[in-house]
Amino acid sequence: MSPVTSIKKSKYRPRQIIENPRKYAKTLSDVLANLDFDTVEAIAHLIADVGLRQAQVLLIGNGGSASNASHYHCDLTSAFRTYQSRLRVLNLAGSPSIITALGNDFDFRKIFSFQVKETGNPGDLLLMLTASGNSPDILEACATAQDLSIKTISITGFGGGKVASMADLNLTIPSNNYGVIEDVQLVLGHMFSQKICGLFEDKIDV
Repeated sequence: MSPVTSIKKSKYRPRQIIENPRKYAKTLSDVLANLDFDTVEAIAHLIADVGLRQAQVLLIGNGGSASNASHYHCDLTSAFRTYQSRLRVLNLAGSPSIITALGNDFDFRKIFSFQVKETGNPGDLLLMLTASGNSPDILEACATAQDLSIKTISITGFGGGKVASMADLNLTIPSNNYGVIEDVQLVLGHMFSQKICGLFEDKIDV
């Protein structure tokens, strides 16, 4: 019997929930197994190429995706430093003070596009983590990056949203559950960093 005996019904209910933990685990496993692994490999190669050219990877995301962007920042930076590459990884979602200042003083739709314009250079890579693919701040950043000749990659769920058709390369996680999508985003970050380490190992002179 559930320990919850009385609770008021909220007007808010997630778009899709999976109440059974075993079913959630099975769903997560199935989604991972059905990823487009050719695209996963392609993204890892593109990130590695940015590092070899000593360019920058710019990361953006909202909510749980912003947290995952921070984790990507950690793992990608570690992967490249291990092999003494000069890749710069910038998490544009990482500073609450910058984000709230830009949102409050200007427009929350421009919290990332402003930073892309200020920090990005032609040849850099913008990696966008967005479950819905429809967040206005993500779409603004994507358009700004492309105007600056910055390559754009989106990792989405819910069928891809608007950004899927805007980005130079899109990977859609086959799920309509925010929790599952964000879990898979994190796993993908580990896939990318470990694939990149493998690519760099192949270039080491023994």
